[in-house]
Amino acid sequence: MKEQQPATDLTVPSPSFNRRKLLTYAAPLGVSAAITPLASQHVGAASSSMPHAGIVPGPSSPTRPSSMPTPQAPGAPADVLASAMWIQGNALTVENLAATVNTVHIGWGTVVYGIAGRSSWFHIPIPSPVIINNQRPYVTKVFLMFDIGPGMGYISNVHLYDGGYNFKQFNGLYLVGDHRTYLDASNTFVLDVPRTIYLALGISFNLYFTGSSPWFTISSAGGDFHLP
Repeated sequence: MKEQQPATDLTVPSPSFNRRKLLTYAAPLGVSAAITPLASQHVGAASSSMPHAGIVPGPSSPTRPSSMPTPQAPGAPADVLASAMWIQGNALTVENLAATVNTVHIGWGTVVYGIAGRSSWFHIPIPSPVIINNQRPYVTKVFLMFDIGPGMGYISNVHLYDGGYNFKQFNGLYLVGDHRTYLDASNTFVLDVPRTIYLALGISFNLYFTGSSPWFTISSAGGDFHLP
C-alpha cells in the first residue's frame, strides 16, 4: 500500500514544454545571444511542491521556464562557440558563515539566508573544457543567474578565477532583483579581453545583506568558450 503524500498549499508553476527541443536550441552553441522568449511553445501547468523544512516564505523556484535559443553566429567559424558550460546553482559555497543564518541546497538552486548589515563572498565552479580538439579554448562571457529578495541585498563585486589566479574583476556593481530566467545585462559578464583557461573557471561574488530577514537564490551559472 502506497503511503499517502501530505497535502500542501505551496504551489509553483511547472512548465510543460518539450525539454528535448529546449536542449536542441540551447546546447550546441550556447546561450549568449538573441535571447527571445519562446512563449508560443510553453504551456503553463500547476503542480504541488513540498516546502523545505526551515525555509520561511519568500524564495521559490522560477515561475517560468528559461527560453534560450541557439545564437546564429555570423562570419567565420572562429565566431562560433566551441562550448557552453553550465552548472546547477546548488553547487554554491559560502565563504563567511558568520554573515549567514542558513544555506539550503534545493533542486532548483541554493537559497542563502543572511544577516542584515553583513556581507560575504560566495563561490561557484564552472565546468571547464581546458582542451578541445587539441586546442585550449578561451572564455568570452560568464553568466550568474540569481534572485535577490526586494530590499534584501545586492551584489557588489564579481571576480573570475582560473584555478587560483584572479584574472578578471567586475567591481562597483549594484545588482538586485530576479535574473534567473533570461540572460540580461545584470547576469551576463562580458570579458573585454578573452581569457584562455588553463586549470578551471570559478565565479566569486560579494553580496551585502540588507533589510529584514534577507535572502537570495542562485539557480545556475555558466560560461561561453571559443577556440582560437
